[in-house]
Amino acid sequence: MINGVFVLQKFPVSMERVQISSQPDPQTPSGALIHVSHYLGNLPFRVWKKMQDIIQNTPVMLDPNTAHRDLVLSDDLTSVRNNENNQPVPDNPERFNWYPCVLGNVTPAII
Repeated sequence: MINGVFVLQKFPVSMERVQISSQPDPQTPSGALIHVSHYLGNLPFRVWKKMQDIIQNTPVMLDPNTAHRDLVLSDDLTSVRNNENNQPVPDNPERFNWYPCVLGNVTPAII
């Protein structure tokens, strides 16, 4: 604790030095700042375009037996939308009842 006592004893002297040696805020030299919009531009769009080159789409087949009653599946079982109206569906034990979810199965890509 000796170091702590030393720091506390020297605190007034340290504060005085800080106040004496305080310099005005430095001025930013001309040209030091970058033009952010020039370098970043539409960054989310550029990232999305780059991801399209890397990621491949994988078809998914949705299981109508598991779809929550608020969800409407497309006729080809590849897309889903929220209806928020309890549509009449068979009462399957595998159906989601609490949360609007549906299970899907990844189908192999057709070449």
